[in-house]
Amino acid sequence: ASDVYKRQVSSLKLFNLLGQETLIKKLEVNNPTQRILVSSLQSGIYIALLEVNGVSITKKIVIN
Repeated sequence: ASDVYKRQVSSLKLFNLLGQETLIKKLEVNNPTQRILVSSLQSGIYIALLEVNGVSITKKIVIN
């Protein structure tokens, strides 16, 4: 099963509401809790796109 984790590609991308990519972060698949520093981003609403081996999840997030 550990070989499966080694092959997985996982990333998080943040987009502003204009559709501009503002952050790209490669994630460690075998680490379920990870911190993403967003202090360099302006306050506002963003769309988060999480991709793991071709499966995509999108969520709206607010950065204050």
